[in-house]
Amino acid sequence: MSRQLVPGLEAPDEELERDVRGRLDEVEAALEKAVRADSDLLAETSSYLLAAGG
Repeated sequence: MSRQLVPGLEAPDEELERDVRGRLDEVEAALEKAVRADSDLLAETSSYLLAAGG
């Protein structure tokens, strides 16, 4: 999953931005793991919703 950058919006601290982005990557990986399901329909639907930001 990739987050979009907002043009003209810059973090005030590059080190802080790297740390926050790294932690967001961890959260997204945990969410992807949490939405896995035995049912193909549920797995596909939940993955789609997660990718859409919901």
